[in-house]
Amino acid sequence: MSTVSLITEAIYDELLTLLPDSKRAPFVWTEAKNSTKDKQVYMVRPGRGLSVEGTNRAVTVDQDFEVIVMRRWNAQSGTKDTELDTVILGLYEDAEVVWRKLFQRRLNADPAKVLVVSVVDFGAPEIDNENNTAQLSVSFTVKYRTETT
Repeated sequence: MSTVSLITEAIYDELLTLLPDSKRAPFVWTEAKNSTKDKQVYMVRPGRGLSVEGTNRAVTVDQDFEVIVMRRWNAQSGTKDTELDTVILGLYEDAEVVWRKLFQRRLNADPAKVLVVSVVDFGAPEIDNENNTAQLSVSFTVKYRTETT
């Protein structure tokens, strides 16, 4: 299993604990395919990786990751804006819990591999009125080291 796969699974393991009211989304790259039954879901997407200076016997990489938290709201109620407001603020609460714990725990991953979690960036909330969903992304960089063979 690749280091990116291991880190992705470590992030999912953390999210399982950090966001107990949310579920892992079955569709990571096509959010619209996720079930409308699930009120709160999360996704992890690995992004760009860039090798950085390190030692001769190991490759050090800055790998970008994105955690997306998504919530649905009930558009049938007459308080759509109020409910959407609550959903968006809840997304920010989830995002804050995620980045604080990922920083503190370094993903509970192999400490010989994961060196630091840094460069956190919150995206703007994205609202899909057609599917009554709102989502927020938290992007961050994981610096890891892997032994050369």
